[in-house]
Amino acid sequence: MTFVQPAFAVFFAVVFTAYLALGLAGSRGGADAAAVGRPFVGLRLQNVLLLVASAVFYGWEHPEWVALLYFSAGVDYVAAIGMERRPAFKGGLLALSLTVNLLLLGWFKYAGFAATNLQALGLDVPGVEVVLPAGISFYTFQSMSYTIDVYRGRLPACQNLRDYFVFVSFFPQLVAGPIERAPDLLRQVQAPRTVTLAGVGAGLQRMLWGFVLKCMVADNVAVYVDRLFGLSALSLPLTLAGAFAFSVQILADFNGYSEIARGAAQCLGFQLSPNFLHPYLAANPTEFWRRWHVTFSSWIRDYLYIPLGGSQGSWLRVASVTIVTFLLSGLWHGASWNFVAWGAWHGALVVLYRLADPLVRRAPRLVTVPVFFALTVVGWGFFRQTNLAALRETLTHPWPTLPGSERVVGAVVVAVGLGGGAVLVAGLLAERFVIPRLGAARPAFVAGYVSLCLTLLFFWTRTNADAFIYFRF
Repeated sequence: MTFVQPAFAVFFAVVFTAYLALGLAGSRGGADAAAVGRPFVGLRLQNVLLLVASAVFYGWEHPEWVALLYFSAGVDYVAAIGMERRPAFKGGLLALSLTVNLLLLGWFKYAGFAATNLQALGLDVPGVEVVLPAGISFYTFQSMSYTIDVYRGRLPACQNLRDYFVFVSFFPQLVAGPIERAPDLLRQVQAPRTVTLAGVGAGLQRMLWGFVLKCMVADNVAVYVDRLFGLSALSLPLTLAGAFAFSVQILADFNGYSEIARGAAQCLGFQLSPNFLHPYLAANPTEFWRRWHVTFSSWIRDYLYIPLGGSQGSWLRVASVTIVTFLLSGLWHGASWNFVAWGAWHGALVVLYRLADPLVRRAPRLVTVPVFFALTVVGWGFFRQTNLAALRETLTHPWPTLPGSERVVGAVVVAVGLGGGAVLVAGLLAERFVIPRLGAARPAFVAGYVSLCLTLLFFWTRTNADAFIYFRF
């Protein structure tokens, strides 16, 4: 099930209603049931509901994926308890947890990629066709961070299997994040939660904005981007035009998912981490990765970059660790060499930025922000062009002889990207300059905002909505 399917609206309404009813029923059974505003005490019932709802959500079309999810999570649950009870074996138990998770991720995500490349080298290797379970990269990282943190002594092992399974499979953020840490989300699962009218209203507004980003902006820009990159030959200017439009599409698509996830969680009394902090306002690559896919970037920093050595050692060592980290980050996004190239591009930008940092710092943001955005667009060209033959042709023959209509196609694609970008800019301006100054006018603004969003969705939503881009990863 996805957020943009009509079934999700019914599913969420049923889950939310039952969630409130269980909380209220539990509250009436408590000694302080009459206290207004107290957290619900029907915590166990609510968590059972969330566990069942998450299994239904994830297994809607592929029930077998649920078994894989809970098998992986079950190994981590047992390993963490074993680390706490048998400290002498904690290293081996962590190794078991990481091995199981990485083997599952490696098989489902990279087995076919590895077989294809071995065949290209002339080896007699049978082909592998595996259906990639949605969200496996996300929930694997989330569960791995838990066992690593227990190993490091940063948090105690969770003793309740139900609560741990809710932490790993919480349906709003299960398939595409945010990638939550146990100190944040697991503690919320274990603690009483309060659902307030203000929180539900804010959550629904956040979800509505997420639907606008996905259904109005991303899906409509995707029509032009997909057709352009479906061409067999692209000049460099046309590739960059498509990459610019794709930069709008992927931000609207992924941030749209994150906002829907955060809004749905907020309605249920949870607070999820923000995942996007206006990344195209970044003035340099390190700032970009503090703004783009924040929970993934921090995961890579804490569990990969720093353990590999981080910023310690000689310049060559730091540069090598940086490049390796970004190559693996690119490969995490997809089993294809174009994603590796995208990771290498960003790794090179970070390394070069560290060399030019004193110069860049003196430059005004009015210059550095547009320059880095242009470099980011180039990177999105690598990310989006999954046809390696076409990518190679573009790089080796950037100015092929194509009909004059190419300029028209490029102009149309750029215009579509600018149209989608205007919606993102409008949201940014409202967030920065309008909403903080509303005061008593807030109710009128909210009414107008909801009406405008619903109108835009009515007129601009495509009937055949695309799946979220990051479902593939």
